Amino acid sequence: KDPGLEVAKAWLPVETHVISRDIANQLGQPSLRGFYVTRVYAGLSAEKAGLKPGDFIIALDGEKLTASAPEHEDELATLIRQYDVGKTVELTVLRDKAEKKVTVELPRSPRLQREMKKYRNLDFEFTARDICFFDAADQQWPGDQRGALVEDVKPGSWAELGSLGVGDLVLEVNGQEIRDVDALRQQMEKISSGRPPVVVMKVLRGVHTSFLEIEPSWKS
Repeated sequence: KDPGLEVAKAWLPVETHVISRDIANQLGQPSLRGFYVTRVYAGLSAEKAGLKPGDFIIALDGEKLTASAPEHEDELATLIRQYDVGKTVELTVLRDKAEKKVTVELPRSPRLQREMKKYRNLDFEFTARDICFFDAADQQWPGDQRGALVEDVKPGSWAELGSLGVGDLVLEVNGQEIRDVDALRQQMEKISSGRPPVVVMKVLRGVHTSFLEIEPSWKS
């Protein structure tokens, strides 16, 4: 199943949190509003423009931000989505108590997890999907990482009995490279037809690569 692409949206390639009243008070600026940067995605426009973790974003194209509590978490992203992909914005940033202007080009938002193609195997009873940008960023995988990411394993299934777990990245099945869920589906269909006594999966789990032996009980 391919959920399809959602509408293309502009994106500021950073992660942020609202500047709470506690943080503003600790900075000695109780009237401070906006967002502080917790992460800057490597190699993208925000990093190239010079944004850094710890920066405080207080205005967008000269308009002051008003966020001051968790319920305002979407303010900056909502404003950014009003721009066309490829446009540039000027951020007013507070860094080391000094204001500076940072001009950033807005790329298209990467596909989200819910937009990725999925595959459900009924024999082994697990679900996997294609990996997305945010998976690779969170796991610190290289940009060309391939595989099928397990997101559900039914309790008591052949997959669970073989120690396959949620979050495992399937790299190979019976020696066949798995680059995405289409490759996984094709290989699992061959296995369903051939009914081998043992299925060996090579998976990436955290920073470790493991080989899992799954022994299905095929019905006669």
